[in-house]
Amino acid sequence: MVTWNISAPRSPRDPRFDFRTISCVMVSLLIFVGSSHAGTDSLGAREFEEAATRHLLPLVEARNFSGSVLVVRGHEILFRRAFGPASVAPERSNAPDTRFRIGSISKSFTSAAVLLLRDRGQLDLRDPIDTYIPGFPRGDEITILNLLSHTSGLGRFVFMENYTERSTRHHSTVELVDWAREVPQSADPGTQYAYSNANFALLAHIVEQVSGMGFGEFLQVAILEPLQLEDTDHQGDSSPLPSPGAAGLAPVGFTDLAPSRYYDYSIDLGSGSMYSTTSDLWRWFEAIRAGKLLSAESIALMLGTAEDATSYAWHREEWNGHECLRVNGWDGVGFAGCMLNLTDEDLTVIVLSNLNISSIAENAAKNLAALAIGEEAEEWHTSVEPVDPQEATAIVGSYRFGQDFYVPDAVMKISDHGGRLFVEGEPPGALLKVGNGEFIHRQHWIRVHFVREDGRAVTGMRYGRFLAPRDQGGQTATD
Repeated sequence: MVTWNISAPRSPRDPRFDFRTISCVMVSLLIFVGSSHAGTDSLGAREFEEAATRHLLPLVEARNFSGSVLVVRGHEILFRRAFGPASVAPERSNAPDTRFRIGSISKSFTSAAVLLLRDRGQLDLRDPIDTYIPGFPRGDEITILNLLSHTSGLGRFVFMENYTERSTRHHSTVELVDWAREVPQSADPGTQYAYSNANFALLAHIVEQVSGMGFGEFLQVAILEPLQLEDTDHQGDSSPLPSPGAAGLAPVGFTDLAPSRYYDYSIDLGSGSMYSTTSDLWRWFEAIRAGKLLSAESIALMLGTAEDATSYAWHREEWNGHECLRVNGWDGVGFAGCMLNLTDEDLTVIVLSNLNISSIAENAAKNLAALAIGEEAEEWHTSVEPVDPQEATAIVGSYRFGQDFYVPDAVMKISDHGGRLFVEGEPPGALLKVGNGEFIHRQHWIRVHFVREDGRAVTGMRYGRFLAPRDQGGQTATD
């Protein structure tokens, strides 16, 4: 059982001030604490530990997973284990208490910071952002709510031509805000969902403006210290994580790993600048849903359970017939993560990885959840053997995606290197064979299937849920 030690309230201007009542906490408990009774086919702790280890070891041995895993049902820990290297130079192994950068899971903390200020009456989600950022383009139309729900229409930093170079520089909050002014709008404010880290950079700036503190300082005083999250913090720079911290790794070729590229996490302020452990993230989720930090209304807004609400950082979805609450993180450099909860099973799965494979943490988390409730996990039996020369010749070429792809109208080029297929990019992304003419794009852990006309000529490529016909030009979708 976790014991919470919340500082006593002082004054409405003090960051530790807490005006909530016991009734508010009771409401949030009634709404959000799921059933403590596991499904009839759910595995016990010992059975699950064996099944989970069997599932993960092939990924680890093929150097496609490295990280830490925690699975909890109610308050019973079913599985807590770490795998693979924390660093390759020098060689260190991951441990259950290893700290990892958590990518966009950071957004759950930024959202909570904004909602905490809302609960204190210091801001309103309907406030136009030019209240806090004077002169921002269309700032009189964009609200804080738009930023939280990715409906501001702000474009994405990562699509800017100078993004890679700028990601090696240190940025102040004001510099990020000024950069956001330059990014072209992708949509009119309030008209559609358009994911952008720029939204959360602006939110971090608003937190600073309203609280009178630096973003990291406010998180420490108002959230992390009261909830005793001692292995979690904001670290918006290029320095290594404090011990015991993992170093980011990049997949190279079919089986190799290398240290990730130089990257300054100040560019991810508010959106991906934090680190944590699996245990701290479990405590974080428990604190949120048990009403330890926010009002019941703010919890419902944050987790998407309020009427007509869009969750802030979290995704509420139906998965395999279960209500699933999930938040993912991937920094595109060296870390990925996933935290999910199956409400009806009261099952929480947290996977943190220091390997730059975007979907591996979510895939592992969902498969471990399936095993825990007695369902089948998706098995990945990959091969590094060369493909048949005729098959390679038929596949090599360019494939164009539509407007709905991550990079609209992008072209993905497949090349052949001695019977081994790669997605062109820097570095090239290996296509691992999984049988029946299917592959896994190692850098993103996405299933790839090549579509054939009358079973012969390849006419297109199915990349996860996206379909890309053959094409001869366009913007390249690299790794």
